[in-house]
This record gives sequence, structure tokens and C-alpha cells, in this order.
Amino acid sequence: MPGESTLGAAARRVLAHLLAMGRTRLQLAAVELELERRRWVRMWLQAILVLFAAFMAVALGIAWVLWRVDPHLRATVAGSLALFFGLLSAVGVWCLLRESASRRPWLESTLSTLSKDEDALADRPT
Repeated sequence: MPGESTLGAAARRVLAHLLAMGRTRLQLAAVELELERRRWVRMWLQAILVLFAAFMAVALGIAWVLWRVDPHLRATVAGSLALFFGLLSAVGVWCLLRESASRRPWLESTLSTLSKDEDALADRPT
């Protein structure tokens, strides 16, 4: 604007830059959230398919073993198989808990970028 002071024009430019930075950071956050959502959906679908396949394999395997073993040993074999799969399940739960504890925080890139922006605006070294 022709009659606007240089201070007013500078303030307007700073605000425009801040708005552009904010929009960019929101876009980055949206992309990160979408990637995280897709990862979770893929992970759940894979888990469901793996669990179904594992259940079918175990059920059919147990049926085959129990059919092939002598009738007086069936109870012992069934108990041993139950113990084995119980221990296997416990190890699986332990692995899942360990994996969930080591997961990186949500929006890590966005928060890091915002921290760098804050340092730059405060004239602090990065």
C-alpha cells in the first residue's frame, strides 16, 4: 500500500511468513498422522490374517497329532501341546509389549521442526 509505513509493511511480511510456516507445519503433521494411520491399519490387517492362519494350522495340527497317537496317550499329548502353546503365547505377548514400549513418539518430526522454528525465531543456536 502506498501510504503504509515501512514498519507496518515489515510487520505484515512477518505475519505472512509466520502464517506460511504454520500452514507448512500443519501439513507436515497431517502427513505424519496419515502415515501412522495407514501403518496401524496395515499392521492390524496383517495381525488378523496371521492369527487366523496360525489358529487353523495349530487346530489342524493338534487334531492330526491326537488322531495319530495311541488312545491312552491322548490326554498327555493334549496337555503337553496346551503347555507349549501357552508358553508360546506368553513369549508373543512379551514381544508385543517390548515393541510397543520402544515405539517413537507421535508427530516426532513435526515437534522437532517446531522446536527448530522456535529456536530460530528466538535467535538461539540450533
